Amino acid sequence: MTISGEVIRLFDNDEFLLQTNNGPIRVDADLPDSQSLNLQLGEQVNVVGEFDDGDFDAFTITRPDGSPIISTDTPATTISGRVIRMVDNDEFLLRTSNGRILVDADLPDNQSFNLSRGQSVNVVGEFDDGDFDAFAVTRPDGSPIVPTDTPGTTISGRVIRMVDNDEFLLRTSNGRIRVDADLPGNQSLNLRRGQRVNVVGEFDDGDFDAFAITRPNGSPILT
Repeated sequence: MTISGEVIRLFDNDEFLLQTNNGPIRVDADLPDSQSLNLQLGEQVNVVGEFDDGDFDAFTITRPDGSPIISTDTPATTISGRVIRMVDNDEFLLRTSNGRILVDADLPDNQSFNLSRGQSVNVVGEFDDGDFDAFAVTRPDGSPIVPTDTPGTTISGRVIRMVDNDEFLLRTSNGRIRVDADLPGNQSLNLRRGQRVNVVGEFDDGDFDAFAITRPNGSPILT
């Protein structure tokens, strides 16, 4: 995954503190003692890597213009293609030259990728049980696609009836609303008539696109 922010402290030859939108994160580039990062306090950087015990292990560090600060060898694979559709806040189907691949970016529930149907992207990561775990998602020009906080609106009510495997009518205090969870055809929502649910999502052309569906006690039905 990719995090971006401002360098606010240098700890060691290969570690620094990065101020991001989600707070300060300690980044570890894992360099030999004979090497060091060429960073300045206040510098803006993009870091591709993964979280590890509270820190962030860096695979690559670049400036906003794409110039590299560090580029370490990783066992990662790069796949390219066009986005077919979003499956979840952090999963999407990618059409590649080798067929369709489900990409999983493993984001927090309150973050999502702002990807459009048909958008061309490059994904660095590794295959895992048929899916592709993404370390970084970039545009064809190399600029990173950074996850954004998902605003989301919450509506509550009782299920009137199922319309499809992933769509249902919800009776709310503002009337009936059609909710669309956008699931694959082989999956369905386990809902019953009269069931109370809370739905987080956004309105779209009169319907309500669901990001998450939970019971009144907070237990998830769809996340």
